[in-house]
Amino acid sequence: MRSVDEHGRRDGTPDSLKFVGNYPPCVQCVEVTNQTEQSFYDEANACWDTDCATTQDTLYAAWGFPPPQGSEYATIVDFGGKIYYKLDTGDVWLTRPLQITGVDSVTAIHFGYKLWLHGKDHPLEPPVDPEDRVMSWRYQVDYENDPDNIIKDGGGIDNIRSPTYRFSTNPNDPVYIDDNGVWILKIRFGVPFQLLAADSLALGVNAYRQYLFEELYQDWDAVDEAFRLTTMQLGNGWTTVIARDATDCILARSDKGKYHYFTHVRVPPDHGRQCFDDYPGEKAQLALNDFAAESEEFVKNFFLGILYPSGEIYPPPTGFWRRVARD
Repeated sequence: MRSVDEHGRRDGTPDSLKFVGNYPPCVQCVEVTNQTEQSFYDEANACWDTDCATTQDTLYAAWGFPPPQGSEYATIVDFGGKIYYKLDTGDVWLTRPLQITGVDSVTAIHFGYKLWLHGKDHPLEPPVDPEDRVMSWRYQVDYENDPDNIIKDGGGIDNIRSPTYRFSTNPNDPVYIDDNGVWILKIRFGVPFQLLAADSLALGVNAYRQYLFEELYQDWDAVDEAFRLTTMQLGNGWTTVIARDATDCILARSDKGKYHYFTHVRVPPDHGRQCFDDYPGEKAQLALNDFAAESEEFVKNFFLGILYPSGEIYPPPTGFWRRVARD
């Protein structure tokens, strides 16, 4: 490689150069908390926090006025919610679908929890601003009873194949970023009212099954399937996350979405990563999202259950359950 500056002078560049860049970010930890708790995670921790990855977080849905308080209780976000489902296809929704032909529903209490996504870019490419620690994420929330991700649980795009871009700094939004650059996703799960509002596990299960039989189906096979579909979010679950070091110009940020390169050797003083600016002397632009570097998958296990006044739990916990990264 031989090059000259804008004045036609040799600049001393060697004949061969090696460029190394675009190092992948990493995931440090994923926390599962109710919607009133704050995170006390140390953002200075190393990548792939083993203690975090091997701990199963637990949250309980519980009934009462006022609702039970404490870090172990999920937050009630909708007293008058619904769970919608189709017996013939196995589809389930927490919000009313556009096409309701053949769709049944049951009254449910919607509970909420937060996913705290802790990650950081490579130390050789440190961000200037905390909000740039991770520029976007891919994630998916699954359950032992919903391994195919039938239910879209909220937050961003609940699909490991599709990035969730930013963004908001407003804690009232379903996806927001705090002052430390941590992404928070607000997730919800539904619990059928008759199953929840009982004093014991047996009373709750029997009351809900009897309601499904008497009010909806008069067929025990249909009752079994409706019960299964409307409780798929309860029990063992896991979320898979991947950190990304690039964002999207249109869907998210227009200030840090492109790489600009120039005709001459020296980069002019007026330059940046704006998406829609043509800087003086610019040769062309590259969308950084087309060349995003990504972390390895990080899997966080959790358990969601109903805690009855009797002290019983539905579904009964089976002990620590470990879901590893995908193949």
